[in-house]
Amino acid sequence: MVFRFGALHHRSRRVLLSGGAGIAQRFLQLGASLIILPLALHTLGVNGFGVWGAATSLAWAAGMLDLGLGGALVTLLPSVRQQGTVARDYVSACLFSGAAFGLALLAGGGLCLLLWPNLTPASSFLIAGACLVLNIPLGLSGALWFGLQKGHAAGLWAMAQTGLMLLFVIAAAWAHTGPAAMTLAVFGAGLLANAGSMAHALFTQPAIRPRLRPNFSVLRQALRHGGVLALIAIAEASAFVFDNVLTLHWLGPVAAAQMAVALRICITASGMLQVSIQAIWPEFVAAVAQNDHGWVRRTLLRGTLTVLVLGVGGTALIVLGGNRLLTFWLHENLHIPPALFLAVAGWVVALNLPRVAGMLLNALRAYRGQLLAQASAAAAALAAKPALAAAFGVAGILASTPLATLLILCPAFGWLAWRQLAAPSFRKPAA
Repeated sequence: MVFRFGALHHRSRRVLLSGGAGIAQRFLQLGASLIILPLALHTLGVNGFGVWGAATSLAWAAGMLDLGLGGALVTLLPSVRQQGTVARDYVSACLFSGAAFGLALLAGGGLCLLLWPNLTPASSFLIAGACLVLNIPLGLSGALWFGLQKGHAAGLWAMAQTGLMLLFVIAAAWAHTGPAAMTLAVFGAGLLANAGSMAHALFTQPAIRPRLRPNFSVLRQALRHGGVLALIAIAEASAFVFDNVLTLHWLGPVAAAQMAVALRICITASGMLQVSIQAIWPEFVAAVAQNDHGWVRRTLLRGTLTVLVLGVGGTALIVLGGNRLLTFWLHENLHIPPALFLAVAGWVVALNLPRVAGMLLNALRAYRGQLLAQASAAAAALAAKPALAAAFGVAGILASTPLATLLILCPAFGWLAWRQLAAPSFRKPAA
């Protein structure tokens, strides 16, 4: 049987196109990291590399600083994108809120520097913080592209960001600069790429260009949706974001180094899975709005099975050859125990297994059950960490999150999705 891309449902074609662009970008990012990390270490030395690494690690906070407005755009825009006035109001509200929040953070940070000049952080952290704040409205460009159901454009601009970052870091290394310039090379690339992405979206989609004054009723709606989505993301992250600190406190620096590497593998592999299915979210929104319920049911099942197959297949390579690959890359054997690689595999598969169901719940704006389930799973994971750490060491700390996910989150999300699909309103035929 010959696979024909053109024979696919138009929604499925868009999902595959966006997923392909996202995966290509992640592989490009991975390749760039293999060049950038040893280059930065050689240029800055161990101490400077430590400062640079700590400053650039703040990049993870970018997704938390947008008040959930990116998720609100993906949830709200696809259902109204054909209604020019309403779509424009949503975009105006989200960009206005992001810009206002960024300006407030800049003003607050400047005031703190004036009042407490002795507490001024190192220049690398000032640069990182300023770039993160400036990037709040510009960083909504990726969500804007997904809301327009053109996720491949977001992937292409992310590739441009990776290319710019590699170019800037190489230039900074060639000039023998310090940690501050190297930090600017990383965050500056993000600013430029997101600015280009936003300009591209607004230039090619004139119907969504923001108004000078937002509709305040729409603004409240966007903030309400964004706020709940942000709380869900924070609840999810809180289940594992403290693992490095807890490992250092309970088990010492050697175990903390193992945890740092393991979490890096988890987040990288999980990111690969997420970008492959991310475009399903706006397609769910549009399909629900158009009563295309058959596609929703098929995609929920197929998307979840795809995550399971890709997750198990990819993490099997990590379990079988993880230590050899890490030794080849780091030129040092961290003696990571096999149990920790098994915990990594469980983490990647379990945390992504309910993700497609979560996208459907977001599309249906069914937030309350999600938030309760995420908070319960995070609380259970945090409560289990001390006992699992005492019994299984660093692997136990990491494994607590996927265990709580499998026992609490997966059943809860499955039940919530089933209840939505079984509702009478979901049995209406397509128009």
